[in-house]
Amino acid sequence: SKVQSTSVSLQLPKAWAFRTLPVGTSVALPASSHWHRFAAMFGAVESAEFLWGQAASVVQLVVRYRSVCEAKKFVEMVSCRYLWNPALHGDGRSGMGYPIVYVADTVSALRARVEVLGQRLA
Repeated sequence: SKVQSTSVSLQLPKAWAFRTLPVGTSVALPASSHWHRFAAMFGAVESAEFLWGQAASVVQLVVRYRSVCEAKKFVEMVSCRYLWNPALHGDGRSGMGYPIVYVADTVSALRARVEVLGQRLA
């Protein structure tokens, strides 16, 4: 798929971002945060935030890059891959894998998408 926007969202298990969700439905990420630094591996980040809907079991990492080229790089690098969290344990295994689910679109469209998904899950 052609990426024509500077923004992407990446779905993550809630536990990978928060022990408990903060009040509200979003939080801006400082440049020093783990997930902001993760996003910066693909290019210069204008902004990064977590968004979630009601009764969320997942959160969306929404990243706005400085250029479409950087968003394309993100999509190319994460497509058909898994994320691995070595800090989580379960079923006698060390670590937890999670299939990458992403969307490339405008920040406003990504925010609206989270709101719609949150209402469906509630």
